[in-house]
Amino acid sequence: MKKKIIIGVALFLAVVIGYTLYQQFLSTGPTMAKRDTEVKTNAQELFEAFESDESAANKQYLNKVLEVQGQVLSMKSSDTGKYYLELETMGFGVVKCTMEESFDPNGKDWSGEIIKVKGECLGYLLDVQIGEAIIIE
Repeated sequence: MKKKIIIGVALFLAVVIGYTLYQQFLSTGPTMAKRDTEVKTNAQELFEAFESDESAANKQYLNKVLEVQGQVLSMKSSDTGKYYLELETMGFGVVKCTMEESFDPNGKDWSGEIIKVKGECLGYLLDVQIGEAIIIE
C-alpha cells in the first residue's frame, strides 16, 4: 500500500515538474499581436539609420518591437517554408520581414502593396532583419 502511494506521489511530482519545465523553457513567448510596439518608423528611415550608423541604430532599434511601413518589393518563402516580405528602401538593401509561422498569404502576392508590419528588429546583415512579423495594415 505504501509503495503505491509513493509511486503515485512520485508520478504526480514528475508531471508537475515536467509541465513547469515546459512552460519555462520550451513554450514560445507571446505572439507578436500581443506584444507592445516600441518604435514606429518606415522602411526607408529604418534602413538609412542602419546604413549610416549601425551602432547608433542598434541602440535605437535592436531587439525592439517595431511597426514598419513600406512597399513590398517581393514575397518569398524560405527552405523551411516560412514566408518573408522584402520592403523597398530605395537603397542597396531591403527590410527583410520574416513572418510568424501562422502567416498564410492565401495565394495573395503582396508585391507592390504598401503595408505596415509589426515585428522584432534582429539587426543588420546587408539588409535590416525583422523577425516574427505580422501584417497590421
